[in-house]
Amino acid sequence: MKIVSVVCAVFATAIQLASASENCTVIDLYPAGLGVLRENIKGPCSQRGQCVNEVCVCNEGWNGRGDFLDTTGQDCQTGELPVSILWGINLFFQIFFLAKGAPLFWARWKQYQETKATKLAQGRKYSLWNNRGLIACLGFVFVCAPSMIAMAILRIVDTNERIGLTWGATILFALQKLGFYFAVWAFQPALLSTILKGKASTAYLVKINDIGSAILCTFAAAVGMLPLITLFASDGKDTIAMVVYYLVIGGTWLQLTLLFLQARYVKRKVSKALDASYETAPSQRIKDIKAGLVGIQRQNIIQTVVQGTFFMVLTLFPFMYNRHDYWLPASTIGYALVGFKLAKTTVRDTNASKTGGSTSNGGSKSYSKSDKSKNTEPQSFKASTQVGSFHYARSTNNTVDRFTENVTSFVEADGGFADADEEYV
Repeated sequence: MKIVSVVCAVFATAIQLASASENCTVIDLYPAGLGVLRENIKGPCSQRGQCVNEVCVCNEGWNGRGDFLDTTGQDCQTGELPVSILWGINLFFQIFFLAKGAPLFWARWKQYQETKATKLAQGRKYSLWNNRGLIACLGFVFVCAPSMIAMAILRIVDTNERIGLTWGATILFALQKLGFYFAVWAFQPALLSTILKGKASTAYLVKINDIGSAILCTFAAAVGMLPLITLFASDGKDTIAMVVYYLVIGGTWLQLTLLFLQARYVKRKVSKALDASYETAPSQRIKDIKAGLVGIQRQNIIQTVVQGTFFMVLTLFPFMYNRHDYWLPASTIGYALVGFKLAKTTVRDTNASKTGGSTSNGGSKSYSKSDKSKNTEPQSFKASTQVGSFHYARSTNNTVDRFTENVTSFVEADGGFADADEEYV
């Protein structure tokens, strides 16, 4: 009898341990309808802790807190050291690209001030709104970049900071989304509009792109605000937190999908319109414009496919739900790179001196009404970075580096120029 009792006790203990282990592989927070998909494919507590009385006790340096969702006691997926290293790398690149782009941002501001003074002297109005490229730069420099740098520092200093669970990370996440997509909204449509300005056959394309960009950027910025719902109305462990997660991650996936479709549409329409223009009035400039614009859309397509694929995985596979912490520091490095490209991207006519325009002070080129009839289409159109590039010119007194930003817009076959310095990027 005694032996039987011992065997039963051992068997009961084994069943209890198996049950506890099984429970530590299932994240109760995830929807029950997911069935077996709720189970942790890495095993109990992601093999980073011990399952004690059906609760994960994490090893030192590991925890169950993630962005948007708190799986404390059910998983130990987040490594404090690996995440801190990723944020350290993120911080380095944020500061590097911002410092590298700072002279270009400052040069843009000086150019705006000089152009504004020139316009006022001519009795013409010229506001910040006429320089959408500068508006985009200001949004990035004063909202997006500081919030990304602050986020990196905060996540290194306090390993418990999480989006949707703590104030600091949640507010900074919303700000960086707002700043980034404000910059995208201000710049991308203006770039296309500047290059295709005056071309009747592409007016509809510019308008559609403007509307589409406004909708998508507003949607993206709104998605960045959603974690505030979790912060105010949830502890990160209930249905509200799960719904907000799906809205944020799934919403980002949807946004990237729509951006992909927009880039495909614009790429196809731009190619078709410029090919038709080339057949009517062949010129190297049209070919260069096409190469630049198609190149931009091709980059957008690649980026949206790569990031969209990852957010699809974050949306569809429960194992990835609480691993956003590892992806965020890597993905926001891309924001810094885009900001740097934004600083040095413009449209430049390489033969400005040959077209009857004059360059002075900041290098802004203008034409009088009588000049327009004398101008001919430039023989070449410089395309670098994305469509063009900024370049520096030394001032006559050698006391300041002037910034030259000559903008040439697309022209009809009759060679008539649109006002060359209005709404440049």
